[in-house]
Amino acid sequence: MISKVPSNREDVSCVSVCPRREEVLPKLHSDADYPCDLVGNWNTWYGEQDQAVHLWRFSGGYPALMDCMNKLKQNKEYLDFRKERSRMLLSRRNQLLLEFSFWNEPLPRQGPNIYELRTYKLKARGLSGGAKGFFF
Repeated sequence: MISKVPSNREDVSCVSVCPRREEVLPKLHSDADYPCDLVGNWNTWYGEQDQAVHLWRFSGGYPALMDCMNKLKQNKEYLDFRKERSRMLLSRRNQLLLEFSFWNEPLPRQGPNIYELRTYKLKARGLSGGAKGFFF
């Protein structure tokens, strides 16, 4: 069952960087004015090579996400960083994720760790009593 509390939204950023410049890691902000936390960041070993994955949590749902995006548009240091980063990228994509009430909240961990990233396609289904649910 999907959580009815719209408290958090996760944003996954996947970037593929040029191998010759992968030593330049992104500067991750920790400014308290931004309503987001870095939950984790990884480099891939299998699948798409030279890919970095960053998992951000926006506490406060969509309003917090929009607040952060608007602040970043005004942040000169961040805009300069994006310009420099664009010279290293082969591709980039973002995903917004919703929490499920039956899975634990992702928490930062001390590493090194190995993770498997999975994607599920959900389909709506009817349950008895008029309730709706999802299955994989």
